[in-house]
Amino acid sequence: MAHQTETAAFLTLHKRAFVFSEPGTGKTLSALWAADYLMQKGEVRRCLILCPLSIMHSAWLSDLNNSIIHRSAIVAHHAQSSRRIEMIQQDYEFVICNYDGLNLIANEINNDGRFDLVIVDEANAYKTITTKRWKTLKSIMRPDTLLWMMTGTPASQSPVDAYGLAKLVNPDNVPKFYTAWRDQVMNKITMFKWAPKATAAEQVHAALQPAIRSEEH
Repeated sequence: MAHQTETAAFLTLHKRAFVFSEPGTGKTLSALWAADYLMQKGEVRRCLILCPLSIMHSAWLSDLNNSIIHRSAIVAHHAQSSRRIEMIQQDYEFVICNYDGLNLIANEINNDGRFDLVIVDEANAYKTITTKRWKTLKSIMRPDTLLWMMTGTPASQSPVDAYGLAKLVNPDNVPKFYTAWRDQVMNKITMFKWAPKATAAEQVHAALQPAIRSEEH
């Protein structure tokens, strides 16, 4: 589909970016094509894919095996963390991992030094900067690491949720501290109740850039 090609092209041009396309628009394939293209150019050696446990095989490994069949891929999931580390030590070009499994292999990823691209699916999992999950992802990001974060529903619960995502992709788009961002997008109603400001949607849109979105046709 034309929008898949457009999304793939957009990703190849942006070191760090968001894909906010709706479910069913084929954004998985777009990201894989873009990664493959950058591998062909020698700009990416290895790619880490972070996604929910439930879609590691059914979505990501399946699309990898059906589309860019010339690339090697593995799902780094095993009851023993030592087995997961061994999987990183091998030379698979694409490594698929669940969010909370990353902390078991983060040191090995940093030691390897060849993971030039990280793709995060259902990226809302990284909306909160105080979580171990967020901090672990941040710990494997070098200044030159590419990062593509994908979700159909960015900041769907609250405007403050945009903060954690923006801090990973484009930290200059948001204030240095979370409380400053909260005060920017929310009004304090009572001691425990906050409500979005009228300008919150625009502020979130500005924070979560560069981004591309396709709707299901």
